[in-house]
Amino acid sequence: MPSKLWPLAVLLLLVGEPVWADVAQGVAAVQAGDYGVAEQAFQDAVAAGDPEGWYHLGALRHAGMGHAVDHGAAAHLYLKAANAGVPEAQLALGTLFYTGNGVSQDMYKALQLYTDAAEAGLPAAQFNLAMMHAAGEAHATDYGAQEDLTRAYKWFQVLLARLDDPAAREAVIENVEFIRPHMSQGEVEEGRRMADEWLAAHPKKSVR
Repeated sequence: MPSKLWPLAVLLLLVGEPVWADVAQGVAAVQAGDYGVAEQAFQDAVAAGDPEGWYHLGALRHAGMGHAVDHGAAAHLYLKAANAGVPEAQLALGTLFYTGNGVSQDMYKALQLYTDAAEAGLPAAQFNLAMMHAAGEAHATDYGAQEDLTRAYKWFQVLLARLDDPAAREAVIENVEFIRPHMSQGEVEEGRRMADEWLAAHPKKSVR
């Protein structure tokens, strides 16, 4: 495939407007480069019952902000948030399982986590999930990778229906143009049907 998975560097930018005051304070501190204040704010968020704080604490360790880079610690913190249903944490932990950083590489766990985050509406997870289907990484067998271009096409169509950023759209279009010649008309139509069904069941709203 011509494009790679979305890098983890975009994760903090995908969070959107924080709901909890402590998380909002922490995100502002990260943007200002004050990582000590950010960490305390995220710890306060966790103490107040906001699991998104676990995600941000993991992101600080993942990116080496105020700490040495520690993928294992990041995975531990992401897991707490992922289990509480935080899509950004599911995406981040899924990527650690995909790459094998800080955890044993496990494509099945990566697929599960990407799927959860994609169903929650997180575009980066939808892209990564589409790429796994297109590359056959979601359906490996004893006989090798088994591509599922129909499911890949579904998620690419979902992204094209929802993404506004030109660069992000271009990455999706590039991949659609790559897989389309390898699909039958029936596969294309099924992929579109699946995308339309998902879009109808998930009205557009601001991503967390």
